[in-house]
Amino acid sequence: DLSDRAQMDRELLALAETTARRLRKSNLQAGTIQIKVRQSDFQTFTRQKSVQPPTNNTEQIYAVARELLTVWLGANSDARIRLLGVGSSKLSPAEQRDLFDTAGDTAQAGVDQALDRIQDRFGNAIVGRARTLNRP
Repeated sequence: DLSDRAQMDRELLALAETTARRLRKSNLQAGTIQIKVRQSDFQTFTRQKSVQPPTNNTEQIYAVARELLTVWLGANSDARIRLLGVGSSKLSPAEQRDLFDTAGDTAQAGVDQALDRIQDRFGNAIVGRARTLNRP
């Protein structure tokens, strides 16, 4: 069971990476990001938030999932979490961003694409974000 917020955030980022990678691989974007939280007593809660424009960016999905978890933890501060999940819905085909769109984070998109290529070639466990590591 998870009770440490830093540990929850690491798990949430790893789950957001997986969700975003699946979206990019299928050439899709999500209009809604959702989390699933199961407590140690097996009560299950889901929370979701719409995003505009739709995204398949890891950092954006993680930020929304983290926000949803923060709100949930605010109402359930003593909860021990048995299961965390990150999902997406309201899927649409991925579209190329406008060249002059300053809201799009092209550097982050480059990181996502580089990680995807490395993982496609060498496997999912070969590389990941340092923030997902359990540090002493």
